[in-house]
Amino acid sequence: MATNIYLLGSGILGSLHLTEETKQALQISKHIFVLNPDTSLIEDFKETYSSAQVHDMAYLYKDELYRQDVYKKISELIIETAKDNGPVSFIVHGHPLFLVSASEYTIDLAEENNLSVKILPGISSFDTLMCDLKIDYGYALQFFDSTTLINHNWSLNTEVPLLIFQLSTTNNKEIMLGEINGSALSPLKEHLIKFYPEEHEVYIIHSATQILEISDIRKVKIQDITSKEILLNNRPTLYIPPIDKGL
Repeated sequence: MATNIYLLGSGILGSLHLTEETKQALQISKHIFVLNPDTSLIEDFKETYSSAQVHDMAYLYKDELYRQDVYKKISELIIETAKDNGPVSFIVHGHPLFLVSASEYTIDLAEENNLSVKILPGISSFDTLMCDLKIDYGYALQFFDSTTLINHNWSLNTEVPLLIFQLSTTNNKEIMLGEINGSALSPLKEHLIKFYPEEHEVYIIHSATQILEISDIRKVKIQDITSKEILLNNRPTLYIPPIDKGL
């Protein structure tokens, strides 16, 4: 059965992280839908894959209040296009199935419409963080979406390393506008201090997304993650080492 839709990830570091497999899928696509803040990548796609129509999905954010509504519109557009003029590709920042609601919606809608989907792996922030931290957390690791962790009131094992993603959208369903700082992490801090001492040192990490950029790793105490000096617009991740284990 021919593939109607490819779900792809561009990786974290621009075009340098594009896999050969992903490039092949883009090459045979008639439409390429892009959800990626790197505008240079979009321009590169237009030049490299000139036989395809390249669509920057950023415009859909202009008339919506909630992110999930944008993701649903993206998936609906992908499905409608794939019905009549496939194959199409949907390419996102990172991995296509790592915290990407639009991919989830697309998979469900494709099944309803008898369309075939092929998902190709991409480098995610989960991968780059391992390099940034210089640790192998393959032996044991906890990781959570910030909002999901809080809403489910899940317990944490302080003997196991912990990653918390999606800090910038903690308990916020709206589209990100303006400056977002550590004050947004108050609910997360309240949850963490149920398990960790407030003075426990943690790391706020942003993996480099540009060729000349250096990954940013900031060490703070849990009690200080709500500081207004901590900016979250670059979508960092929180790493919490085990108690008394260091980084």
